[in-house]
Amino acid sequence: MSKTNLTIGIEEEFQSVDSQTGELCSSIYTLFEKGSPFWGEKLKGELVQSMLELTTGICSTMTEAREELFTH
Repeated sequence: MSKTNLTIGIEEEFQSVDSQTGELCSSIYTLFEKGSPFWGEKLKGELVQSMLELTTGICSTMTEAREELFTH
């Protein structure tokens, strides 16, 4: 396989915690509502309702993936 066939994508996972207790909280719908206008389809839910995932698309290089993370 040549280098040109390789791709990369980045996933960042975030957990929502209560600011008073530090416990995980189920605020996925609020986070989606506030984050979707900014990140669109790059913002995804995880298995538990206290977690969200922010992803890049399929990128050809690390530079491309990094640029995609920092331009949104």
